[in-house]
Amino acid sequence: MLERILSNKVFFIYLLGFSLLAVFLTVGYVYAQNSLNDRLKGRVLLQVEQKGEAWYVDPENGERRFLGRPNDAFNLMRDIGVGIINKDLEKIPVADANMEGPDTDGDGLSDAFEDAIGTDKNNTDTDGDGYNDKEEIIGGYNPKGKGKINIDNNFAKIHNGKVFIQVEGHGEAWYINPVDGKRYFLFRPKDAFNVMRKLGLGITDNDLDKIAKRKEVTYVAMGASVTVGASADPREVNGYAYLVRNALKRVRKVKFNNMAIGGTKIEFFLNNEFPEALKLNPDVVTVLVGGNDIITGTSINDFADDLDMLLKRLKENSIKVAVINSPNIANYPKFIDGSNEFVTIEKINEFNHISKEKADKYGFVYVDIFNSKLSTDMSLISDDGIHPNKEGHKFLAGIVIRKIKEIILNQGIHEECPQYSSPALDWCANGTIISGGVDENGCQSPPTCEEKT
Repeated sequence: MLERILSNKVFFIYLLGFSLLAVFLTVGYVYAQNSLNDRLKGRVLLQVEQKGEAWYVDPENGERRFLGRPNDAFNLMRDIGVGIINKDLEKIPVADANMEGPDTDGDGLSDAFEDAIGTDKNNTDTDGDGYNDKEEIIGGYNPKGKGKINIDNNFAKIHNGKVFIQVEGHGEAWYINPVDGKRYFLFRPKDAFNVMRKLGLGITDNDLDKIAKRKEVTYVAMGASVTVGASADPREVNGYAYLVRNALKRVRKVKFNNMAIGGTKIEFFLNNEFPEALKLNPDVVTVLVGGNDIITGTSINDFADDLDMLLKRLKENSIKVAVINSPNIANYPKFIDGSNEFVTIEKINEFNHISKEKADKYGFVYVDIFNSKLSTDMSLISDDGIHPNKEGHKFLAGIVIRKIKEIILNQGIHEECPQYSSPALDWCANGTIISGGVDENGCQSPPTCEEKT
């Protein structure tokens, strides 16, 4: 009996030991994989066991993207580029690379490079201090004025691996190398390709396989004329849904389909747009609701029932959804005179309450554009008095993109920005709604009510 007990104890100890070893090996593997991804974010990798194929590791999600040929690499760099103003770009030191090309003044900086940094391509010494422009840039001095350039290495470190696009220039692109913290000029396709190759890090096939490839997402936009892109011609360029698609392409491979048809209402979404959307097996759907139902006098009960059924079916198919409410169209030139009895702030609030209630019921993201400049700033509205213009679509897309990233990349803005409920139905009935705007953190502030005097 004693021997059997001892034997069982020994067996148990061995079993426990093997179990702990398996746990440690698993944890170690996961840690090593995560550590590899973290270390390689923003880097360019070259497959040394193949033909030197190049891959770029996204600095945000750690996924790898194939660079392919020079044009492919250049288009990718521009596709994932983030806009930046010159004042911030100048905080990052310039690398002594890709400065060659047609050089009118012969100072060692190509004309394109000088256009990008703002120096005079017809003058070797833009600021006239006795030193040519290239000498000053390489030495960290300001070629356009006195003293040194205000370099901020911490700023560069935060943005390691990113590609910046100059929004105040001609859209010039720069790559921030994580190794040296410097920015590399990406003027032409061959420049982008050569920089990627020059800065590439060799990697084995085994290690490369540990880095996930870029994931694909199918995005479907549902709605009516605003979602179609009305008053934002060319719509496929400036419409908000297309701008959302373009933003998603920076972090995912995107299949996109715009199901919207102008003049339609929630009943049409449910019975026509949804069945067609389902055939595409979408991962993400945006639904801009309320506008035409409000304008045409759809009963609140019918709207609630149809929206509930639409969201229920989307939920049953495990689709991630962003429900976009209606702005205060009662403020718009088309309806400001009160000629449409259905378009009142009370009615808009009532419909928006339903939209939020149903979005919350099914655990979907709720996008509030009522409490935004789209309700108050008529410079964002087109001459037809009802649809956003190009700037309005851009503004709308910015709000939607932030929420879409929340559900695709799990970048929950709930931890970053306070969330505000829709106002009461009678809120600001005797005043004017003033948008709270967007603060320095990109968060929407609540609106205020300016009482009529």
